[in-house]
Amino acid sequence: SPDWLEAEVAFSPDGRYAYYSGLAGTVYDGKKPEEIDPKWPNGRVYRHDLTRPGANPEPFFDLPLPDWNTTRYWMPSAWDHRCASAGVDVDPQGNVYIGDLVNQQVVAVSPQGKLLSKTPAPWPDRVRVHPKTGDLYVVVRAVSRGYRSPDKLIKIRGRGDAAKVVAELPTKERGNTEFTLDARGGTPALW
Repeated sequence: SPDWLEAEVAFSPDGRYAYYSGLAGTVYDGKKPEEIDPKWPNGRVYRHDLTRPGANPEPFFDLPLPDWNTTRYWMPSAWDHRCASAGVDVDPQGNVYIGDLVNQQVVAVSPQGKLLSKTPAPWPDRVRVHPKTGDLYVVVRAVSRGYRSPDKLIKIRGRGDAAKVVAELPTKERGNTEFTLDARGGTPALW
């Protein structure tokens, strides 16, 4: 995967696995799916077994992308520093949450790689899941050929089509959208 893509990592609750998102074998200024290296497809999340010395990350889950001939979508490139699988997080049960920038949703996947839910979310660049309530905290930031400013932070309660955005916080800063969730107190703190 080229170094201009911004990979993200999350760890399973037991520390055994690392999950990597944001990787794709794309050319510098990609414009069509044929330019993606099939060994590093757009939208794949990898799992790395940290208990096996010398083990390499392995494919874990591929986001289902639309048929390019029917539905055109943006392609990852050095301009946007993102691919279809943007943010990633893991809940206390080991379920993996993936920001799917192409399909505009947060996808939940079991530790066995089974799709659990698809929750609508506009441009889910970074995702954090509250370990006690299950609420999703999502940085919404559109892909726009080089100029990417955070639009807002949203809080989503529930999963799938029944999920609701229960809070929004507009952001004024441009640049890094990394954040973490501290759920030790009664009210969560976002850093």
